[in-house]
Amino acid sequence: MNKAGVEILYLKDYAHFLFQNHLTDLAKQELVIKRELEQPLLKWLNHLTDEEFLKIIEKRLTVFLRHMMEGRGNEDIERGISDWKSDQLQELSRLQVTAMDIAVDYGARKKALLKFLPYYTHDLDLALKIINEIVDFYTVHEKRAIEAYTDIQKEESERIIKSQKETEQKLLVKEKRLEESQRMAELGNWEFDLSTGVYSWSDELFRMFGLSYKSSMGLDDIFPLMTKEASERIQENIHNALEFGTSYTHEYEIIRPDGQHRIVRTYAVPEKDKDGKVKLLKGITQDITHLRETEGLLRQSQELLEQIAKLAPIIILVIRVEDNELIYYNENIFENLAIKEVDVKKNGYNHLLEIIHPDDLKTVINRSKSYRSIKENEESIMEFRIKDKAGNWRWYYSRSIVFKRNGNGEVTQILFTASDINDLKSAEETLKQNANFIQKVAETIPNILYIYDIREQKNVYANRTVGDVLGYSPEGLKDLGTNVLTTFLHPDDLPKITRYFNDFVNAKEGEIRKLVYRMKDARGKWSWFISMDTIFARDEKGMPFQILGVTQDITDRVEAEEALKYSEAQLVEAQKIGHVGSFDWNMKTNIVQGTQEFFKIFGLNGNNGTVRLEEIQDLIPEDDARKMFKLVEEAVLDNKMIDVDFRINVGEKTQNLISRAKIYKDESGQGARVVGSILDITEIKRTEETLKIKNDELTNAYDKLDKAQSKLRSINTELEKRVKERTAELEESEEKYRAFVAQSQEGIWRFELHIINDIDVALSSEEQVQKILDYGYVAECNERMAHMYGYASSSKLTGRTIKELFDTNDEKIVKIFRRFVDSGYKLENLLTYGSGPNESKKYYSSNVLGIVAKGKLVRAWSTQIDITAAKVAEREMKASEEQYRFLAETVPQLFWASDANGCIEYYNQNWYNYTGLEFDKDQKWSWINAVYDKDKGPSISKLNECVKSGEMFEIECRLRKHNGNFEWHLARALPLKGDGEIKKWFGTFTDINERKLIEENLRIKNEELSKINLDLDNFIYTASHDLKAPISNIEGLLLTINDTLDPEHCKDEEIVQLFEMMDKSILRFKRTIHDLTEITRAQKSAEEDKEYVVFERIFEDVVTSIYDLVNATQATFDLDFSVPSIKFSRKSMRSIFYNLISNALKYRHPDRKPVVEVKTEQEEDWTVLTVKDNGLGISDTNKEKVFSMFKRLHAHEEGSGVGLYIVKRIVTNAGGKIELESKVDEGTTFKVFLK
Repeated sequence: MNKAGVEILYLKDYAHFLFQNHLTDLAKQELVIKRELEQPLLKWLNHLTDEEFLKIIEKRLTVFLRHMMEGRGNEDIERGISDWKSDQLQELSRLQVTAMDIAVDYGARKKALLKFLPYYTHDLDLALKIINEIVDFYTVHEKRAIEAYTDIQKEESERIIKSQKETEQKLLVKEKRLEESQRMAELGNWEFDLSTGVYSWSDELFRMFGLSYKSSMGLDDIFPLMTKEASERIQENIHNALEFGTSYTHEYEIIRPDGQHRIVRTYAVPEKDKDGKVKLLKGITQDITHLRETEGLLRQSQELLEQIAKLAPIIILVIRVEDNELIYYNENIFENLAIKEVDVKKNGYNHLLEIIHPDDLKTVINRSKSYRSIKENEESIMEFRIKDKAGNWRWYYSRSIVFKRNGNGEVTQILFTASDINDLKSAEETLKQNANFIQKVAETIPNILYIYDIREQKNVYANRTVGDVLGYSPEGLKDLGTNVLTTFLHPDDLPKITRYFNDFVNAKEGEIRKLVYRMKDARGKWSWFISMDTIFARDEKGMPFQILGVTQDITDRVEAEEALKYSEAQLVEAQKIGHVGSFDWNMKTNIVQGTQEFFKIFGLNGNNGTVRLEEIQDLIPEDDARKMFKLVEEAVLDNKMIDVDFRINVGEKTQNLISRAKIYKDESGQGARVVGSILDITEIKRTEETLKIKNDELTNAYDKLDKAQSKLRSINTELEKRVKERTAELEESEEKYRAFVAQSQEGIWRFELHIINDIDVALSSEEQVQKILDYGYVAECNERMAHMYGYASSSKLTGRTIKELFDTNDEKIVKIFRRFVDSGYKLENLLTYGSGPNESKKYYSSNVLGIVAKGKLVRAWSTQIDITAAKVAEREMKASEEQYRFLAETVPQLFWASDANGCIEYYNQNWYNYTGLEFDKDQKWSWINAVYDKDKGPSISKLNECVKSGEMFEIECRLRKHNGNFEWHLARALPLKGDGEIKKWFGTFTDINERKLIEENLRIKNEELSKINLDLDNFIYTASHDLKAPISNIEGLLLTINDTLDPEHCKDEEIVQLFEMMDKSILRFKRTIHDLTEITRAQKSAEEDKEYVVFERIFEDVVTSIYDLVNATQATFDLDFSVPSIKFSRKSMRSIFYNLISNALKYRHPDRKPVVEVKTEQEEDWTVLTVKDNGLGISDTNKEKVFSMFKRLHAHEEGSGVGLYIVKRIVTNAGGKIELESKVDEGTTFKVFLK
């Protein structure tokens, strides 16, 4: 008796019966009943498919029936109720379950259980006892579930009441905080009721306007405090808001009764009724007097700093340490970086972080966190990348120093500067790239690249590909010396390659020669290769002594040619077996030659295998005939295959045919012959019609969709605005300026005029230049500028005149000053040079800006940066580029190089010779222009993926030759990277046209063979299906004869023996038909839906199905499923297990009990199933026959000989293989390799 008090006696056995025999059917029945009863909770599960829903119900039923079998049915119900109450239901919330759901759920389960009761027993007494137990069981638990539903609803009601009280309390707190916030922010709110014409004010508004409290206010109370213009503007805004429903904002000045002038800002929003008419006007008013005063002071203090910052071509920021807020930034960040001022104003410093390179972002953020710990006079220096306006990443060199501390000495503000060093970085990176370039080019070539010395008869260089292809390292190849040819080359090819190399003394410059031969790898395997060679080096007399070559493995091409020959032989044999009609139509004479099957399909009597086209046309309906001849005309024009389906009328029947044919043209380009095949698809067409009707019915049945939408709107407005006053002293401007100049990484100096204070800009250029040279001097400079000019400190340079610093007798120097005057007192990127340590030459880039006030030149500012490293790198880069271009011209492939964005920088001469195209420097990836139109899309798509991922690009495409023909090439490209970014692309095109032509021919032959195999399978299936009915009739006739005969005659020994022979013959006939069906299913097994099948469950299922055989042979099994499961067709896997295990038992050894080992393991990419027995074994002569159809090697056991044929066909169709090991009298092992 269970906890609920319901005694379970008879339900245990019934539950066991349902679990073993009707689990899935029971689940389906329960789902049908729930839908018939329209269970409400189904709407929450309509996203599940029927299959998913059935799996959920079947899982629940499995637990329920098991508990019932164990007498623990109450636990299943109690656990479900407990999960429901604790809100742990799968797919559902506990509140989505209603009382109706409970009734339907238990009712559906009861109906489903009662539905299968007649299958269990015909004993009325037992059936009534089971029914009573089911009714009692669910009556108790329905009551228990209703109690739980009541508890849930009660808990939810209490939760809602508690939540409402908490919300009311929070609202009171927020109202109090709002009142305090309004006072702190000098902010008040008001409301105008249009129906009463009364204004309601908050207390803060009375304090703001200096008025005494009144219960209601009007505009007449505040208009005296402001100008007439302000009052008229307010009236206009209020009118528009009430008339058109628009919000407004305005600022105005008031004079309070105590004489104080205040500036206030009002924001108002109209509120409408359900008819769209304005009923209320709500607003807020804020005293912004202090804000406007502070803004005025701040503008004055910033003007001077901004003027100075404009002179420097660097980024200047002042950052508040506490929250990383930008206190100041100069305009250079908007001129050079990928940001807009509006975004910086909106998001501040965080917006600048968005354009920092992802690889540098963490370092920048960590440095920001360390600002608090920077000591006085300490610099924080780093290099990082940032995105410019063009979207490119540029390197910057930055320095950060303490800008301001608070009274406790804590750092509060940081001065940050950064200058562009991208050109210097690019020069350094280019040098690294060119140093590795030659090796990178070699890696882009998928073949062996080598240099052979024909004088010393040895290899002097080979790329790493030689290890992948032949198994020898480049060093090992070099160590072979003069033995290299005899080691690798096939003895039959050695004489011709020796002559080939020796004959290179007569080769012309740029000539490329080819040779096909065989080579042996390190494992001893011979492979076919093609070599393309050219002269690499000549001696002082001009005689060639070194050869540069590229060797390509063409073994696949040679084997493909052999496979093509074999496939053609198979096709001929298959056409004999498949009874497919074929024809040859002479378009000039309209005579059609056809096979016997061709005339049989058309119902014609072939005269010596020929018929006139008119006789065939008479059988084809007129509209189908027009369609056919139109396709023939298009095929003649487009050189394409003809695929057509059409009808013919043979007698009173209409047949559907399908034909595939090819056009052959004469020398003038006119159609001459049509050669093709014919297949009767009448039955297939009928089946398609039936399926279409069924599909339309199914589609209409599922065109119902119940959508429910609910809208939730909640408005929770909280207005809290704080105004922080910011004051800054004017004295800080001087401190900021001094800090900027001292820490700048560029040289900065200021020139003034002594004796005279200014120079009139109206004077001639010559006069102005002379005054600058006579009176100009260095008034101020930083340490970096002093070091550039060889001074120990800035104090040593300050005070020096222009004549002391520069040779004013040098006309070049005078021209620079004249350019300064003529350009409007502004020079940018001025290139100068001087002497550095050890007499080295130093290069500088300068910017100069003159300050003109009231028509007078009063001073000049200048910044200067050392660019010596960039200049040196530029010269070295030119020399490196010449090296790689020589190598690119010597390889036989078409070679190209581009920058990271695809702009082509170089094509080798082979490219121009092949394509005949001219160089296009403006178009990205311009080699795409030579790619065949249909290959451009996949090529561009693949290229975009590789550019994004940084992986190697590889694709096969057709490339246009200079004569207009297209030939197949293997396109490959490798990115050259630096600091995680792509810097350049190097690519090649390798000629694979011959291999592609062979592959295409092989593909066409395989397609034709596959089609014939499909026709044969359909024939086998149809034949086996059509033979079942006659066999059943014969079997029925024998039973009728047996019943009709006199019982005395039936005892006759000859008659009994005759009936037994006929029974055995019928049984063998049935088995043969069954085996033919299995063969067809095996062919289609690869097309079945795959799922994860568990090997142990398949084994248990098979052993259960052959239990009598296992029991009779007393077999034992040794299992080891190291690989537990695989994704495979369940039916196919069961067939493999069944045939291998049943064979192991059938062909057991008579002197010992069968022991069968079944195991799975992983070998590289294969999952291997092994079945090993200790039976009779198979001789070596029979091993080849064991997988043949209808081949039986042992006559003492019944069988048709197709079991192992089916296994091999299933495995082969799935892309696997099967191996056999066996010894006579010891046993047999089958190993099945699956992927």
